[in-house]
Amino acid sequence: MTGHGTGHRVVRVPRERLLVLDMLSLAAGQRTVHGLVEVDVTTARRRCARAADPPTMTAFLLASLGRAVARHPELNARRAGRRLVLFDDVDVAVSVERELSSGPMPLPHVVRRASERSAADIGAELTEVRSAPASGPGDLVGRPWVARTPAVLRRMGARAAGRVPAAVARFGPPIGLSSLGMFGAGWGIPLSPMTVMVTVGGSSRRLVPVDGRAEEREVLPVTLSFDHTVVDGAPAARFAATFRSLIEDAAVLVEHDGEHPGARSRA
Repeated sequence: MTGHGTGHRVVRVPRERLLVLDMLSLAAGQRTVHGLVEVDVTTARRRCARAADPPTMTAFLLASLGRAVARHPELNARRAGRRLVLFDDVDVAVSVERELSSGPMPLPHVVRRASERSAADIGAELTEVRSAPASGPGDLVGRPWVARTPAVLRRMGARAAGRVPAAVARFGPPIGLSSLGMFGAGWGIPLSPMTVMVTVGGSSRRLVPVDGRAEEREVLPVTLSFDHTVVDGAPAARFAATFRSLIEDAAVLVEHDGEHPGARSRA
């Protein structure tokens, strides 16, 4: 429909966008706490660049996140009413921008067994997903008819299912990563239904103290968000320390070089 004489247009919200609004509506009721951290990615960036099959930073972070969660399996869980659903495999959900008939849109993709795979392998999978045709709402929820159901019924059904462990187990992984670095963003504060959500901003170079002297390093802003009904402060802090160490030591890349992860070199 087009407005006349007022210099504007009125169009329908794309159906797949309505499903994103559903997820945001559900996430708004979650008790989320956020931690803002900075991570030195100088060594990781150098190792990624010199690798035989160079992974993207997003793929490197996904592999690192998978390993961090594997070391803290109590975070790999979703709440279902008064019970917790604990997941065996560490799968990670990530948004991949794809072309739809309504234009480019980030659609969720699940990286399976991220704790066991190389960064290069994950990067190749993401490249394949980006280039694959997307059908629209069906790619977002798996069943096109779901997008045609009235929003109030979809949201009521999702809330009811969220109290049933068997249904929650099929919601998808409780771990997610979103990268805003391509937009040059700093810290992002997400609205997410994940138990653990990692939001990555754009890196910058600046002088930081290293061994008593100022050194230029590449620093990455990272927001760690936790569902406080599942994760308390101490476990969250321990996970954050592990994740940061894995990134700064470039551990997932060192694994394939045969070098001990603790032997981090300075670029």
